[in-house]
Amino acid sequence: METRKAMRAREVHTGAMVSGAVATIAVTCSLILFGAFLGMRRVAEAEAFAPGTQIDGVAVGGLSFAEGKRSVQQALDAQLSDIQIPLSYNGATKVFTAEELGISTNVEALLGQAYSRNKSGELLADFDLSHAAYTARSELILDEGRMAAAIEAFLRANDIPAVEAFASFDPATRTFSYAPESRGMQADAQKVINAVKAQLVQADYRAIQVDGRYTQPVKPSYTQADLQRNTALIGVCVTMATDDENRNANIRLMCEAVDGLVIAPGEILSLNELVGQRTEAKGFRTAGSIVDGQLTDTIGGGICQLAGTLYNAALLADMEIVERVHHTWPSEYLPIGLDATLNWDNKDLKLKNRSSYPIYISARLEDLTVTVQIYGEPPADGIEIDVDNQIIKEIEAPEPEVIYTNKLMAGAERVKVRSRKGYEVVVTRLYWKDGELVGTEMIAKDHFRAMRGTTLVGTDDTIK
Repeated sequence: METRKAMRAREVHTGAMVSGAVATIAVTCSLILFGAFLGMRRVAEAEAFAPGTQIDGVAVGGLSFAEGKRSVQQALDAQLSDIQIPLSYNGATKVFTAEELGISTNVEALLGQAYSRNKSGELLADFDLSHAAYTARSELILDEGRMAAAIEAFLRANDIPAVEAFASFDPATRTFSYAPESRGMQADAQKVINAVKAQLVQADYRAIQVDGRYTQPVKPSYTQADLQRNTALIGVCVTMATDDENRNANIRLMCEAVDGLVIAPGEILSLNELVGQRTEAKGFRTAGSIVDGQLTDTIGGGICQLAGTLYNAALLADMEIVERVHHTWPSEYLPIGLDATLNWDNKDLKLKNRSSYPIYISARLEDLTVTVQIYGEPPADGIEIDVDNQIIKEIEAPEPEVIYTNKLMAGAERVKVRSRKGYEVVVTRLYWKDGELVGTEMIAKDHFRAMRGTTLVGTDDTIK
């Protein structure tokens, strides 16, 4: 019989064997699990698209993000290159590509979603997603603003503008010649845009002819007949010059600057801007002019006569008086309150064409007569225009200052500066129809101050 000691030894040996086997199994399982963990981790953390991933029918599983993007983009570019719609308009044709039509895709977002879907950091979930098939298809996105801008730019570049009738004024003969108008053509951009959008929805890339279905005629602003009716003589003023050669040379230069001038609707004529500073280099001469209330010889003396003559013609032509300044005392060549002075840096005559048609000016100096004629749109409804200058106050001239001088013989008198009356004058533009006053426009309220003159009285008894 087996002794107790032997039995005990056998039990110990058997237990050791069992314990060793269990330990071996445990180690093996641990190794297997660890290996599986590492495998799952490698799959989940791989810097590549998960196996079984397709974008727009392109298999990208196992590819890096850059490789997958390149493969998908190549296929997408081929698809987008098929999107081309030619537009033809007035002999010009342009093929609008997908890019020009503002077409793009959401493929960038899809690639990002597909790439990151098994990279959440949750191992089991990421591992499962890594072995699940994934398919996505991009969508076309239309930037309507970009498409509209591209199409409209093409259409506007090929519209046919209307040609306005043209009036040519010959200031030498004071006659007009005319060129006729012609209609233009303009495409309705929204209609064309809608047609392109409709074809895009149907994946229909046939050419579109921009014809009468999408265009409308463009009428000129005015016709030759309109111009012929609206180049009438609407304002005339005539003033008399003196026989001062230098003064008349200055007036003639001003007339030449204005003669033949065309003022567009809404445009403002500034005599100072037109002529610039009056200088000898421009041909202006020294002649008498009023400076600070004194008659003084200056370069350009006398130019105010053209300004005043033009001003009066403009009043009758219903032009807007934007700026006008009167002299220190009333002019001799125009009724009181109807003069206009110029000074290069602070006094100007500015006239605005407030009609719907161009205004044409004729100005000339002939035989000491300054004549300004204005042609343009006549007043509506048979209206006639007149100008009224009314003296509302008259101030007596003060007694002159007497200065005694030994340069004159005793008792002799010589007026150095003449005393002048003062005036308050209101100028009004009057509108008449069939002999009845139907409107007024207050133009100016001028104040001419009374001026004290100077008289020299001689004291030298030796002068005879």
